Amino acid sequence: MSKQGIYTKNFIICFISTFIFSFSFYYLIPVMPVYFEGIGKSKAEIGIIIGAFFAASIILRPVVGVMLKTYSGKSLMILGSVIFAIAPALYLTTTSTVLLTAIRIFHGMGVATFMTSAVIMVADTVPRERLAHATGVYFTSANAALGIAPLVGTTAGRYFSFSAQMIFLAASALAVIILLINIDGQSREKVLLQPKPFLGVLKERNVLVPTVVFASCTFVSGTINAFLPLQTLTWGYHNSGLYFFVSASTVVAVRFVGGGLSDSFGRKSVILPCLVITSLGTMFLPLVHTPLGLALCAFFYGAGFGLLYPTLNATVVERVLPENRSTALGIFSTSVDGGQFLGPAVMGYVGQYFGFGPLFVTASLAPLGGLLVYLLGLPSSKKSPALTARRRN
Repeated sequence: MSKQGIYTKNFIICFISTFIFSFSFYYLIPVMPVYFEGIGKSKAEIGIIIGAFFAASIILRPVVGVMLKTYSGKSLMILGSVIFAIAPALYLTTTSTVLLTAIRIFHGMGVATFMTSAVIMVADTVPRERLAHATGVYFTSANAALGIAPLVGTTAGRYFSFSAQMIFLAASALAVIILLINIDGQSREKVLLQPKPFLGVLKERNVLVPTVVFASCTFVSGTINAFLPLQTLTWGYHNSGLYFFVSASTVVAVRFVGGGLSDSFGRKSVILPCLVITSLGTMFLPLVHTPLGLALCAFFYGAGFGLLYPTLNATVVERVLPENRSTALGIFSTSVDGGQFLGPAVMGYVGQYFGFGPLFVTASLAPLGGLLVYLLGLPSSKKSPALTARRRN
């Protein structure tokens, strides 16, 4: 195959669109809890309303993967953006917990529709020999948004009303729609066989194992997001944002600089050390009590986490047959939200009874469990139907 570049028109549009789209929901991280508290919601109600967003995304990502067999990625990305243009206005129409939860579910449908379709479109756009590098670069768009948007949301909340902020987010979604209209149509790989049903793809170890492995790492990130700010307060250090800034910066850097390592040296040679580094970066969190120590933990975690997702994503793409790819990537993408949903829910009980130290040490074992799952559960590449078919061709 020729040395085709990754920076095609479609790739660049997906990158910019994903940055704006991701910015609009990361912006809400500091805004929504404050707003809900201001309209009289209890902490339990706030947790339910906010959690509904991620629950919807977890459930619908595999559904979107199946839908992509019938509808184009471009049309579903536009649909997700339309949802994001409508949802902000809906928050202004009610203060009912039930209705706000329903609106959050609707809003979460937009994430599932857009992000799953975008990942698959990028996978279909870039050359196979640069798949991990390309997907790593692509995902820096969302990482950059995560590093910027919460800070902007916190600052804007001091000067603008909630209504004005919702108008801004709706306008951002409209900008994404305008960008997506310019995406060129894509021709997919020729389908050799009828696609498997959803459960058939879910049972494939080439899909299920990478999904469980990455969920073991998002389990950690969900735990850190929920409890690290509270732990740093016990040190007398009030700026846990340093951790998130260093971590996000490291993720972006390693994906640009080292995103193609697994393309050159093999997927396994990157996945195994990344799982170990991610675990160590979490395990030492209870032992550091200074900004420097916090930054070092963030660096190690960000380095492992940053390379892991594009490498596992590439593993799924190259190991499943083209007719099953959209369903497989829809299933794999649930690992992003699934781990972040389960981490705080499970580790909260550990922290409640044993404290922050055992909480983070216990959470750090999850990536090591993912390593065992990878070693014991993923079949040899020689047994991969897609790779076998490609060698024959």
